[in-house]
Amino acid sequence: MCKIIAFLNENSGALTAILTLVLATINYFQWRLANNLRKDANRPKVMADIVGINNVVHYKIINYGTTSAVNIKFNIDSKLINRKQVGDPQRTELERLEKDTISLLPNGIAYIPTKCLWNEIKEETISFAYNYEDIAGRKYSDTYKFRLSNLDLIGDKNHYELEDRQMKKDIANSLKLIAKNLHKV
Repeated sequence: MCKIIAFLNENSGALTAILTLVLATINYFQWRLANNLRKDANRPKVMADIVGINNVVHYKIINYGTTSAVNIKFNIDSKLINRKQVGDPQRTELERLEKDTISLLPNGIAYIPTKCLWNEIKEETISFAYNYEDIAGRKYSDTYKFRLSNLDLIGDKNHYELEDRQMKKDIANSLKLIAKNLHKV
């Protein structure tokens, strides 16, 4: 025991330097972790789902993040676009949706119609991809594949009423959020 204490007394400066280096390394990695968590917490998080409204399949886009998602550009499954004839107004609208961009405030919701009846495409797997940016210009993207045969989008009449009420509620909440943010400006 005396030898250990004597060794520590003789080499206290070196031991202090080594322990300081270890603590500095630990603090650096904690700082990096906290910085990455802060960046992730302060960004838009756009997610997609699929819903049936009045027997038509819609993509439901929600921004769960804490900042606005801007320049959201959609890539609708080509199977859905090709189901419509060239020149068909519904096909033209789907093609226009792919060219346009939208923005979503935090907790904002958008419904993107596929112009397809659920009964027509219920056995297919459809994809949906989108790219978006945060206000600082950082880019994000996501791709989803929905197997419609596993989803019961269209049930009985009560299902329609629930979806309609939910959509109206989502729209009302989005409008309130927009009004609130406009008052801050």
